[in-house]
Amino acid sequence: MVVQFEVPPLGSLLGDQEISSIPTLMSLGDRTVLYSQPGALPPQALEELIDRIRAVDMDDVRRQAADSTAAH
Repeated sequence: MVVQFEVPPLGSLLGDQEISSIPTLMSLGDRTVLYSQPGALPPQALEELIDRIRAVDMDDVRRQAADSTAAH
């Protein structure tokens, strides 16, 4: 069996996020990449990842990003 599919043009999204493989699983929060890995996850691992992403303190992420920017 041969399965073919087309990926709609995503233009700058692929380049901006350095996506090199499909599928790529990515989570964004406030324009910040929280997770990005090529490939798929088994259901249990995906559920665990979703739980971890939901638990992210975005205020802390923004603070860390600001501190990192200020240090450079």
